[in-house]
Amino acid sequence: RKPRVRRWDVVLLSNVLNVQESREDIEGLLEKVRRLMCRHGALILNFPENPRKSDVTPEELDTMLRHMFNPKFVSRVGGTAKAPCIYVMF
Repeated sequence: RKPRVRRWDVVLLSNVLNVQESREDIEGLLEKVRRLMCRHGALILNFPENPRKSDVTPEELDTMLRHMFNPKFVSRVGGTAKAPCIYVMF
């Protein structure tokens, strides 16, 4: 029997993506999060400037999110241009 996978309505990634060491690590983490989210769920994340262990820019992160999720539902809701807070609907 296959184990039941929990799905989450809201996922919060605070100070998580900025400490991933590579673009592949960030993409892999976002893919895992996407699989765990409920349909019509929400992802709230920040991408602080310091510390930032990968060379991924906020613009590149925005592009990643728009490829993985519906681009109409990815929006910056706070922070700064260099350290955004982003809201994503799935």
